[in-house]
This record gives sequence, C-alpha cells and structure tokens, in this order.
Amino acid sequence: MIVSGCASSLVLLWLDAEGSTSSTFASHSLTANSDVAGLDPNASASYGSSAVNVGYLSARAVQNIAAAANYTLGNFVFGVNYSNAQYFSGSHSLFVSTAIFNTYGAFLRYKFNNAMDVAAGYSYTRASKSNGIDDSAKYHQVSLKEAYHFSKRTTVYALQAWQHATGRTLDSSGEIIDAAPVVGDSQNSTPSTTLEQFVAMFGLAVSF
Repeated sequence: MIVSGCASSLVLLWLDAEGSTSSTFASHSLTANSDVAGLDPNASASYGSSAVNVGYLSARAVQNIAAAANYTLGNFVFGVNYSNAQYFSGSHSLFVSTAIFNTYGAFLRYKFNNAMDVAAGYSYTRASKSNGIDDSAKYHQVSLKEAYHFSKRTTVYALQAWQHATGRTLDSSGEIIDAAPVVGDSQNSTPSTTLEQFVAMFGLAVSF
C-alpha cells in the first residue's frame, strides 16, 4: 500500500518482484503541491489521491521515503518493504499539523515451475495522531496473486486483495470522519462504505 499517491493502484505491484539472490532499493522524494486550485501556484509537481490521503491534498509539500529488499532461496522469494509519507501543512492547507503515514509490508512468492507461480503479501499502514485525531487511521491488507505463463511474453493472472480500515481521518473538507478501505479504488474509484473491502481481478499480460 503506497500512501502518497492512489494507494490501491500500487497495492499489488510488489507481488510481481522476480527477485535475485538478494536485492534492495531505497528512494526519497519531495513533492510540492499543485493539485488544489489556488494553492501554491509556484509548485512544480502533483500527486494522486484516494480516501486515505484526500484530507491532506491541500498540503504545502509531500515527502516520500521508501525502502525494500528481497531474497531468493530456491523456488522461494521473500521480500519486505517500508514507506513513510509526510504531508506538510501550509498557510492555505485545510489541516494544521504534519500528517505522517508509515507502511510496513512483506510478501512470499513460490515458483512451482517455469509456467506457474503464486504469491501472498501483507501490509500495515498507520497514520500519525494529528489534527485533532486521537484514534488515527490504520489499514490492514492481505493480497494474493496466481500466475500462469504460457510463454515468456504471455501470462494469465488472478489477483485478490482484502483490506480492513479502522480509526479516523480527514475528508476533503478537513472534517474528521471514519477511515475507509480503498483497495477497490483501482477498479471503481470508490472507497468502501463499510470497514472492509475485497477486490478480485483477472487479466492477460502480453509483453513486446
């Protein structure tokens, strides 16, 4: 789950890690906000949104830090990842104090043979207690992927993900509301009206 942009659109990407004997990466970015009309006219970049971060779109700037590592042992690939997203308030922001989201994740992939592999992952996201919120938003997510490779170019796959949200967050007007799951946003652009949401996808991937 990547909080800085549209969380659900990236939720399953780490399940595709092929891995090597071992590998790591780390990244850092600082983005000025030009997403909201009338705010920070000199900003040079923008970022996506979902119900997770919609209350902080008026941020003066957004900082993202991410790191990941994976290790291959035989037919298994194990990986862990961490990200930190911080939304800094400004004079035009609808919130007062910096909002921080920390996400921790892990996945396991198993390759049965050259044609078939499966993967499972878990991620946990917790928001900081800020802007009048004592019970900060928390998101638990479990994801699964099954893939069958007809050839090096053609793969059929299935993805499933379940997310549970608790706590409170801000809406687009800066009001405190219940946190909502967003794992289905990538398909219908609509967060759940309950505390849980499930999405299943099937697809065909062809590389050129």
